[in-house]
Amino acid sequence: MKNLIREIIVVLFLLSLTFAQNYSYKQTNKELDQNLIISPRDTIVETNSEIEFDLFYKTNSGVVDTTADKWEMKGVDLGSISNEGILTIDTTGFALIKAELEDKVQLGLVIAQQKTNDETINQIEIAVPSPLGYETITTFEEGKKWVIGDLPQPMNIYNGAMLYFPIGSLDENIQIRVNIPDFANIEQEAVSFGRKDLVSAIVFDVYVNGNQQEHYEFEMPLLVGMVYQDEMLEQLDLDPQSLRLIYTEYQKDSIHYSTDGIEKSTNNYYQNSVFAKISHLSVLGIRGVESTSISEAYNTILQEFKLHQNYPNPFNPTTTIKYGLPEVSDVKITIYNINGKPVETLVNSSKHPGYHKVKWNASDVASGVYFYRIATDEFVEVKKCVLLK
Repeated sequence: MKNLIREIIVVLFLLSLTFAQNYSYKQTNKELDQNLIISPRDTIVETNSEIEFDLFYKTNSGVVDTTADKWEMKGVDLGSISNEGILTIDTTGFALIKAELEDKVQLGLVIAQQKTNDETINQIEIAVPSPLGYETITTFEEGKKWVIGDLPQPMNIYNGAMLYFPIGSLDENIQIRVNIPDFANIEQEAVSFGRKDLVSAIVFDVYVNGNQQEHYEFEMPLLVGMVYQDEMLEQLDLDPQSLRLIYTEYQKDSIHYSTDGIEKSTNNYYQNSVFAKISHLSVLGIRGVESTSISEAYNTILQEFKLHQNYPNPFNPTTTIKYGLPEVSDVKITIYNINGKPVETLVNSSKHPGYHKVKWNASDVASGVYFYRIATDEFVEVKKCVLLK
């Protein structure tokens, strides 16, 4: 009778989730949509000016104008942005401009620089490792941004990162040598960084006239944007909203962190990147922390059964489901579709006390809302997940 009552409760819960309005999900889990276009997307402008953003949506028949429900600015408070997407720029710095349309978002980057009449523009040369040492791959000027691209494995993890040197940040030409840190582990072209809270790290060594500068301070802060891989975030079990830019230093077989000289670290977890203003270049990293619920649970003895929300969610095509057991238990975890029909059984075995996780690869099923259900002799719970292909 006890099991029958439990099953009835689960069925009713599934039905309530199926037919309930998904209002809260749409409000808190807006998704980046590549068909949504901000114009201009990435731009460099002068202070004491205005720029108007437009929003378009790409359909099968072409690109059409649309109106954002909301415009938002993250990063440095450059000024103000109106409901019509008009940004008034009062100060230097950078900002991510976010447009929201229903449950979709798109972002653009704005860099604001001071108008200058300085005719002395210095050069930045970028070099990467080669069989003969270092090879120059590009040269650009102050007032321009450089986006890393087309680096081969294993350095392809940095493709998409960027550097921006404001006019007046240099008083001489420099060379920057980009590399993977010595403390990184490279196995079969996969890169990890030896710490459970370090998602990425990159070396930017500054050279002047062929001589390395140990701590090269710039005349004004640079803008840097670093990128990270979803796989690394999932492997380290970190909260994407916790990621911040830091300096890293390897000393006596350990890695030390510092945020001195880093301002306005801004997380763009929609596009797997973190931006900040920095005073100097050395070894930069992206650091995160475990989600509070997970880290607290690992530091205490489990007193109850737990089923966590899958991550990532929404997902395509794989996601991870975590659960905790206070005692040895026979565990069954089953995936159901929106009609309540079983799709796949992920776990059906005895498990020891503690935390466990299992991956679901949904490559063979259609996009939509699914439910995952854990059942033991003492515990039953159901949660919802969303597959977006």
